[in-house]
Amino acid sequence: MNDIDLAVPLMDGPSYDRACSLVPSEYVEAWEWFLGEEQRGGVWTSLPHHTKEDSPQYQYRLRIGSDFFPVTRDSGIFWPGQDRVKQDPNKIFALSVHNSKKSFYTDVPPLYLDDGTWVIKYSVQAPGAVGSRDQNYNRKMLNCMECGVPVGVIFATEVGYKVLGLAFVERFEPENGWFVLHGPVHKGGPDPRFAPDMSYLKHMPVDIEFAGQGTTDDEKVRYALRRERLGQQWFRKQLVAAYDGRCAVSDCGVSEALE
Repeated sequence: MNDIDLAVPLMDGPSYDRACSLVPSEYVEAWEWFLGEEQRGGVWTSLPHHTKEDSPQYQYRLRIGSDFFPVTRDSGIFWPGQDRVKQDPNKIFALSVHNSKKSFYTDVPPLYLDDGTWVIKYSVQAPGAVGSRDQNYNRKMLNCMECGVPVGVIFATEVGYKVLGLAFVERFEPENGWFVLHGPVHKGGPDPRFAPDMSYLKHMPVDIEFAGQGTTDDEKVRYALRRERLGQQWFRKQLVAAYDGRCAVSDCGVSEALE
């Protein structure tokens, strides 16, 4: 994780058009798919790579040529293997991210800002979470951040998987163990709404979407408090794991009580 500790924020002036010159053509076709699904607005009952022929979403899976092309895999941070896409092994970019309906990761639901963009805090890949293989998942996200390459974002809700579109990896927060994703990214040149300065998170009014339902004032307050308490989410995950999900004093194992 040392390379993450030294990570820098998103470059100045990132844009979709510039990013197209940095990635293989398959990435650009996958980005087109994310843009199309963002506009279509449908909700997937399963992730695209798990969608079967009897599903109404099957027709919307991405094809490149005559073959289906994966935009997701079971791992939350995904990029296509070298058997599908040839790219520099020293600079592989993440293609997409998704969260899980049931996960120990603390991904934060979208915050919708007044300027028409949204922000998601997406958990880094925890050490040892993928067994004995070390595929440098986080390094692929850092490559996107450092070069201004967007990633596709799919967020799980109670009713299914929502394709939010493309986002820049705008910042890494080591104190929380989060990547900050900012979207939606659309075709064109630099958009002044995407910049390394993250102060807007403290000063701009936000709305939060929970599974497509309205958000109460109490929920917004709780989110704001979570946002300000730097480091506590990452610390909490480590603490829960260390004590096997139980209180060290009472031996209580009820997650709501531990929270």
